[in-house]
Amino acid sequence: MVTTVSEHEQVIKIPSCEIACGRELNSQKYKFKRQQKRFSMPYIYAIIREKETGKLQYLQENYNDNEDVEDSLLCKCFNYAYSLSSAYCSYLEQITIEDFKLLNDYDIRKKSRKNAYFMQQALDNLKSKNDVVAFSHRYGGFTHFDWKFNDDITFHIYTNFGFGSVSDFNATFKYKDVCLAPYSYYVKYRYSDYASVVRCTYQYNLNFEEWPHVMRDCLDFYNAVVSGNESYVFKWIKEQIEYMVYGLKKFLSYSSFCFYEERFNIGTVSKMATITDDDFWIVKAGKISNSLQFTDNLKVLPMQVEAEKYSAELYKIAEDFVPMLSEKINTVKKEVAIEEDKLHALKDKGDYPLYFRIKKKYYDKKQWYYSTNKFSMMRFLMKLLSRLYPQYCISEVRQRLKALDDLIKKVDESEKKLNSLNFLQYSLEKSHSTLLDNIAKYSKKQDAVSVEVTD
Repeated sequence: MVTTVSEHEQVIKIPSCEIACGRELNSQKYKFKRQQKRFSMPYIYAIIREKETGKLQYLQENYNDNEDVEDSLLCKCFNYAYSLSSAYCSYLEQITIEDFKLLNDYDIRKKSRKNAYFMQQALDNLKSKNDVVAFSHRYGGFTHFDWKFNDDITFHIYTNFGFGSVSDFNATFKYKDVCLAPYSYYVKYRYSDYASVVRCTYQYNLNFEEWPHVMRDCLDFYNAVVSGNESYVFKWIKEQIEYMVYGLKKFLSYSSFCFYEERFNIGTVSKMATITDDDFWIVKAGKISNSLQFTDNLKVLPMQVEAEKYSAELYKIAEDFVPMLSEKINTVKKEVAIEEDKLHALKDKGDYPLYFRIKKKYYDKKQWYYSTNKFSMMRFLMKLLSRLYPQYCISEVRQRLKALDDLIKKVDESEKKLNSLNFLQYSLEKSHSTLLDNIAKYSKKQDAVSVEVTD
């Protein structure tokens, strides 16, 4: 199924499974599906090629995993992830018949073994009757399949089921050996980088029921191309690139931006988050400084995409950002200097020098870092001040301790602010260095191309 959404007054067709565009999971719908599973047989999903016409057809067949079967056949090792997203679920190890008999009928380990056995039987039966181009699976660990629909269209399916937080399920669409990258993700998602954008076309939820979405998305793309609508591919790529370039241009003048706060492998749409002020400076500096990496990726795209035009726009954005970033770094450096002076003044004030010497000498030795000892240090200071200043009465000593406590809080706040400014300066200077390096590399490549054209 294909869903149409509006992106900047342009219509872009994208698969409804696309996580980044926010396919909301209807809880009632999934609740119904879970209830339905209790009473229906499981399915395998496949795409087959008709022998007479050569046309591709989506197919789903159910199979019965409750038939009687010899226990010895279920005790074998199965390459079967009984949970696609959980850790330590990537395969079913071989067990003895005695251990198998200890499992009751409701134990997930027994059910999984039966399902693994009958799923493979159903798949073998399907392959014996049809020319199977693609099929669903529960294979654990890193698994790669290339679904070759014809000489021009290939889909690279990559899965890593049963490995917890690093579990993965994605697809890369290839047209004439060109990978279709969702370039728009670069500005839609806060944590996306060049590598995450170009590694796949779509990422899917870690549910077995996602296989029909994967296959229908691939078929929709295939049918659009073979029906003579080749421009569909180029239009999709151009709109993705334009979205990225448009977003990076907005970064130049915006002081805040709304991103998707993606969290991989949770199976639900992540919330939007508005990033402002210095946090946004770190994000946009990192994205703009690394955006020229896409020029190498763009240059292999078909000429219909006009990749050179977009590369030139990325270069212009990078050049325009250099003086802006330099000015921001100089401003941050001044703020760092001011905060350092403030912190030094606070540390020289009142009884803080005495407190610092005592903390340095006794903090670890007397284990004042334990919460149960949090007042021990103050009691120690109070006794020390009473000995150092015998002319002070108890109330005066307590006043000095209160003033010291306020001073310690101010020092902590100043150190926290200074750490934030130092991190901001480090991040911006790192992005500035990357930006200049990438601009120089791009200019060098363009000069080399100009020489070749001249020759």
